[in-house]
Formats: sequence, structure tokens, C-alpha cells
Amino acid sequence: MEKRKKHEYLKKHIIISAVIISIVTMLSMLITILIISHSTYYKYNDSWIIGRTPEEVKARYGEFNFKSSYLVGYYIYSGSDTLSNLFRLSDNLDRYYYMYINEDGIIYKVDVGIQPGG
Repeated sequence: MEKRKKHEYLKKHIIISAVIISIVTMLSMLITILIISHSTYYKYNDSWIIGRTPEEVKARYGEFNFKSSYLVGYYIYSGSDTLSNLFRLSDNLDRYYYMYINEDGIIYKVDVGIQPGG
């Protein structure tokens, strides 16, 4: 009888361990996919944006904070807001998530850069 209880106890713990390992693996995969698809800045999905028109991006993410004929962008943060500013390593310039537009009106590149004229 004692052997049977031990066997059931081990079986239960093996199942629980397998479920926990499966959950951790799935979460790790989801986090990896999120990091890869949002590699330039966490708020914007680079993979989705590249190949789209500015109008499509605007419909999904809202009005642009910066616009020109070949470039649109969203304000993302100020250099003065960063932790490095505590150590006087920051340049205090605003940062933008820029999307570069080709002659066909399609976004072909994304990047983070300093404020226009800065």
C-alpha cells in the first residue's frame, strides 16, 4: 500500500512539474517574440510598421508628433527623463521613433533619433 501512495505522489508531482515547465516555456517564447517585433521601441511593432503607409500607422497608433515629406515620427521620451540624467550622462534632447518613407509612400525603415534640429 505504501508503494502505491509513493507512486501516486511522484506521478502527481511529475505532472505539476511538466505543466509549470510548459507555462514557463510558452511565456519565454511570447516574450522573445515581443522583443523581436518591438526591437526599436517597446510601444511600436517594427515588423508591422515596415511595409505600411503612414496613414495605416496613424490609424493604429495615432497622430504623428513629427512629419516631413520623407519622415514621420512619434515623440517617445526626453533625455532628461532617463536614469542617466542623474549621473549627468544625458544630453536632454527629445527622442523620437522615426519612420522613413520611400518614394512610393511606404515605410521602409524605423529608427530612434534625437529631436528634429537637435
